[in-house]
Amino acid sequence: MYIDSGDSLAQKTGSRKLIKKRSTFCPISKSSSSLDYEFNVKNFKIFDESPQLANYLPHFEQRQLSFMECINQIFKSDYSLETFAQQYEQFGVQATPTGFSYKEYAPQAIEVYLTGDFNNWATKQYPLVNDGTGIWNLNLPEGVVIEHGSRICAYVRTSKNQYLYRVPIGARYIKKLDVNKKDDEFCEIFWNPPQKYAFQHIHPHKPRVFKIYRAEIGKQGPEKRNYTYKEFAQNELQRIKDLGYNTILLVGLQEHESVGSTYSVVNPYSINSSAGTPDDLKQLVDKAHEVGLYVTMDIVQTHASPEKGFNQWDGSHFSYFIDGEQGIHPQHGGRLFNFAKWETQRLLLSNLGYFLNEYKIDGFRFVDVPSIIYKHHGQFKFSGNLDEYFGENSSIDGLVYLQLANETVHKINSNAVTFAEDESDYPSLCFPLEQGGIGFDYRISIKAADEFANYLCESNKVDFNKLISLLDQRLNEEKVISSLCYKSSDIILKNIKHKIQQLQDGEVQKHLSLHKIARMIVISYGGDSYLNRYGNEFGSSEEYFRSDLLGISPYKELLEFDRNLLKLEETHQILSMKEKSVTQKSDGILVFERADLIFVFNLNEQSQSNFKIGTKWNSEHNIIFSTDDANFAGRARIGHNKIKVINEKVNTLIFRPFHLVLDIPSHCGFILQPIDTEGFFEERKE
Repeated sequence: MYIDSGDSLAQKTGSRKLIKKRSTFCPISKSSSSLDYEFNVKNFKIFDESPQLANYLPHFEQRQLSFMECINQIFKSDYSLETFAQQYEQFGVQATPTGFSYKEYAPQAIEVYLTGDFNNWATKQYPLVNDGTGIWNLNLPEGVVIEHGSRICAYVRTSKNQYLYRVPIGARYIKKLDVNKKDDEFCEIFWNPPQKYAFQHIHPHKPRVFKIYRAEIGKQGPEKRNYTYKEFAQNELQRIKDLGYNTILLVGLQEHESVGSTYSVVNPYSINSSAGTPDDLKQLVDKAHEVGLYVTMDIVQTHASPEKGFNQWDGSHFSYFIDGEQGIHPQHGGRLFNFAKWETQRLLLSNLGYFLNEYKIDGFRFVDVPSIIYKHHGQFKFSGNLDEYFGENSSIDGLVYLQLANETVHKINSNAVTFAEDESDYPSLCFPLEQGGIGFDYRISIKAADEFANYLCESNKVDFNKLISLLDQRLNEEKVISSLCYKSSDIILKNIKHKIQQLQDGEVQKHLSLHKIARMIVISYGGDSYLNRYGNEFGSSEEYFRSDLLGISPYKELLEFDRNLLKLEETHQILSMKEKSVTQKSDGILVFERADLIFVFNLNEQSQSNFKIGTKWNSEHNIIFSTDDANFAGRARIGHNKIKVINEKVNTLIFRPFHLVLDIPSHCGFILQPIDTEGFFEERKE
């Protein structure tokens, strides 16, 4: 971390002891809390899990050194990570016991004023004072009142000698308004209701595994309009819970430019105002906790909107961003954060603290992690060579920031969860800091599902070796969320939409089956938790949530499939079971074992008669779940009779002393359960 000349930390001298107690981040001289982070890099557990990583010891040593520099700077400034992440209580326009204050970091600004409805938009009546470190301060005179719901803005003379209206960066609630032809189309709506919202329900217990429903509030309905927090709380929460999901992931919650640009954030603290007010969102979270749902959200900390919001707030990129061409994301043009800067760390960690403390959010999905941890921002085709992860293209500043972010989240709420959206498969991402990791709880795996969809719908033959390799791609103890959310859903469902009334049509039946098979494999083999996209639970890939289809075939049957699949997982705790064994994968047939169950899939155009399936249980088996069930829009070709086990060695079924003989219809999947699991035989090594 570097300290620039316009930074508040640069003016601090000497060292002071922290007097706050009960914090594990309270160093007193050489305190135990600072010692907690002085890890012996050579003893990192990550090297035991993956010995070849030891070849990159200098990378891990540099990362640890940079992390300690950041932690020590925070401690020396009289903060713990928790209090450092509460700076949102100091910055922006605040109601105080004695009046109203405004604090802003704008090191390149020449003049800064506060204006708004409270003073009839007199632009230069209330100037802020620069304290010499780039931080501007104002305490309004006694008797000057900023009313709740009134409009306010900063009026700034930028480094380019222009006077511009700007939204305070700490604004909690902003809306698009045209005020006096101001230069920024957004304006802060000062949120200070006389009666503060009081949460009625505590956080639910942390789930055994996460079964996540990804929702975009503004699109959670059949009409092409903006849906609200209140509508989502009233219409969707209980429905999602009843389906068997235990977590919601809210997309586009931070204020962004427009519909369709949910990741082009214009203000880090402000919520999406098109869906309602801050109190509306708090009521939604409260209601979700009441019904037993964890509430997580997408957090965009890679970049900010290049055109609107706080980019060039004071006329420069100097405050929070990387200057020049290197500060522009090569794909979408977003302005990239400078993670080495103290003020950027303060802003972004406070952003996390704000949503955890003010909205009682239970966790975050960090969007586009490769953009943070690589200098090429993920615009690279990875081959799996470790040089690509730990070589010159890795960003130590970005990696250290994510370590700080994960540690901060878990210190504020030990039950909070962090998900990393990372398609690069960065090794050690989901290991604890003390083991050599970045500290995420889970990595979200999208690539495998998308590849799977391509195999199913665009190839004549499924490469199960490649598919299983993709689904297994992680270090042993890393937790992965398997997902079937994006193009995979669209690919599989592409032939359903226009033929939905022709249920006997072979192509429609094929794609209905493949859609169910894909979900079944992803949840039963793909990971330790599961993520599904809104609409995907009943086979709709449209932009808006088509709730009007829920009572129509085959959508209602696909919804029942989803409900029963999640119920099956809960009964057998499939996602909790680490051990899984692929016993057969050839000629379009995939068979694997997990949670004392046998999963069988036939992706061939032809049915298979008298097919032999290996088993390690000397017991009859029942078919307990099938994609071909008529209740799930299937063709009812699979019976539920008991299947007898045959105690006879079959050379092609290695490691399994018994086998079953049964017919397997085309394009289907089903689950076998041994009636007596005590008839288990250890695997025979041959």
